[in-house]
Amino acid sequence: LLLTLPKNAVAGTYIDVGSYMYAILLGMHAYGLGGKPLGSVAKYTDTIREVLGAAAMPEDEHLICGICIGWPTGGRDPRTTPDWHPSRLGLDETTRWVVDAAWA
Repeated sequence: LLLTLPKNAVAGTYIDVGSYMYAILLGMHAYGLGGKPLGSVAKYTDTIREVLGAAAMPEDEHLICGICIGWPTGGRDPRTTPDWHPSRLGLDETTRWVVDAAWA
């Protein structure tokens, strides 16, 4: 799935695309599908236009991102059997405290 915007889009429209993408990912999950946003495809706008044709990717549109869509491996339903749980790094691994004596 490719998300595009007109090249003359106004400021803030990219945020709208992000919200739209989030809603698509939630909807996919609701149906047991998996998805992954792909921001790196945006640099291949011209290649994608060449492959899909100008009707699918007009010159006046800019590719923002893609979304991979698929069924989880082994028929696993991510709604009932989540298999990824993020680990949490300790405060000392994620924070650098900078203190100035003048702040006290």
